[in-house]
Amino acid sequence: MESRSRVTKGETPERSRLVEDGSTEVEQKEDSPGRAQVNLPDRDTFDALRKEEQIKILTELTYAMSHEEIKSLLLDVADRRPDVILHALDMLELEVGVRRG
Repeated sequence: MESRSRVTKGETPERSRLVEDGSTEVEQKEDSPGRAQVNLPDRDTFDALRKEEQIKILTELTYAMSHEEIKSLLLDVADRRPDVILHALDMLELEVGVRRG
């Protein structure tokens, strides 16, 4: 299935919103060479992924999103996969701890 959004790690998207099918649509500035691209698949595709893949996608997406965008994304996924959300938050906490320490 085709991905509905793309976020570049380290950049803040200009606009992000949840679309009707539950996927997140993100528009961003021009791509920066050398930065990782992260795609959020549509809801059915995301739900079919292994837990580790879901955690990785959520963790990478949060680097390029605002606080409100992260909250919306996590709430959307939390209804279906609370265990994935908890692991993604743990990963983010570890990353923040490493960056601060």
